[in-house]
Amino acid sequence: MDIENKDNLPQKWFREGWNTYLDYFLEIVPVLLIFKALTFGIPLLIWKFSQKQWAAYPYMLLIAVPLEIGLNLYFIKLARNEKASLGDIFKGFEIYKNAILVSVIYGLMVMGGTLLLIIPGIIIAIIYAFSVYAVIDKKISIMESFKYSAQITSNYRFKILSIFLMTISVHLLTPGIIKFEMGKTIYQLNFTLSAIIGYALITLIFIPWLKMSLAKAYVFLSNPNKQIQEQAPGN
Repeated sequence: MDIENKDNLPQKWFREGWNTYLDYFLEIVPVLLIFKALTFGIPLLIWKFSQKQWAAYPYMLLIAVPLEIGLNLYFIKLARNEKASLGDIFKGFEIYKNAILVSVIYGLMVMGGTLLLIIPGIIIAIIYAFSVYAVIDKKISIMESFKYSAQITSNYRFKILSIFLMTISVHLLTPGIIKFEMGKTIYQLNFTLSAIIGYALITLIFIPWLKMSLAKAYVFLSNPNKQIQEQAPGN
């Protein structure tokens, strides 16, 4: 990659993410629907035990997390124009312990940074964002995954920020099927037309596009040839 194009990386990742998503749309949608069906237990449990939200944690930790790690691998393969299949979303179970631990540690680190101030949480999220990619893609240890993410995101963290801000905005602005009543620890299933449309948009358009864009960023940053060019004088 030419050094002068570095400032255009966010646009490049967004554009390539969208184009790749469209190219594989008919393959991705069934996978996403199956993934959502397998993880739909989380909102159901949150709704059922609205005052005991911890009831959803075992399902989230033991089932949803490995599936999410596998979904990362699925998008990584497509971002590389490699053959991907439904079976990839179950690959997280092959590294079950590492998949769970890297996700939990990453989540706790981001939560801790957010509790201090929001900005430290975002910085931590960006620095170690690809730990949950490397652990399944490179089949490396938990510690190595965090080190690898910190290494490849160095000097590119501000570029990755745009993807995170877009993802946060989508989640905040798009109505969901779980409605939280402010001032009360009560969650309700929300099947209004706006909620259904919003859920469809976030499930089939926004999130897969952003996940593909992040996968494109990971593929680019993990390219060793790119690292050599990054060290060129004048960069």
